[in-house]
Amino acid sequence: MSNAILSILKKQFESLKGPSWSVNFISLVTSCFGLQEEKPQTAVMYGVPQGSILRPLLFLVFINDLCDSIELCGTSMYADDTAIFYLADCEDELQVSLQFDLQMVAYWMHENRLNLNTGKTKFMILGSIDAHIEKIVDKTTTKLGLLYKTRWLFDRETALMLYKSLIIPHFEFGSVIYEISLKYQLQHLQVIQNAAARLILLEDHRCPIYSLHERLQLDTLATRRAKSMVKLTLPKLN
Repeated sequence: MSNAILSILKKQFESLKGPSWSVNFISLVTSCFGLQEEKPQTAVMYGVPQGSILRPLLFLVFINDLCDSIELCGTSMYADDTAIFYLADCEDELQVSLQFDLQMVAYWMHENRLNLNTGKTKFMILGSIDAHIEKIVDKTTTKLGLLYKTRWLFDRETALMLYKSLIIPHFEFGSVIYEISLKYQLQHLQVIQNAAARLILLEDHRCPIYSLHERLQLDTLATRRAKSMVKLTLPKLN
């Protein structure tokens, strides 16, 4: 097993409280096969072995502390994809903060003998969140209008499926940063979902909206955003 992974695993076990832990690690080797004969095995000194059942787990262990090297930005990690993000009031602050943490990432990768895939590394600057929400309102209102015109063609289950596939994704994209927007703009999004719930169930305004959500098993958009934030931050707490 590579020295880097052994060192990481050792730190993890030493941090556990309780009875003493005694761990024996098996050395990992790779076999290279040619067309006619098997080539000599070689020890895996760095990284993780290709094709091993343990490879995904060992890789997660290997990169688990990457986010610890990032001091200013937030991080979101999934498998071998990592995103860092930062909220700033001006472009200069954004550039300085991102550049600082990118240098920290580069140092971490150098220390762990990893190479950054520059071809798959992208950056994106988001403008006003309020303007983004206004676009979402326009898009979802238009699609809800189409659903209204064709509602008589579908049963309740199909109408709900269309709502979840055509409208909800617009609410979900980037939703974890919506809380910095004005409350009345977020309420516009919830009004659209409320209207969709009434349309799907063919109910008028006399029916309480909480009852409609319960019947459709729909969370409010604020609850959905909170759940998304928990999913994003919980891995860091562990």
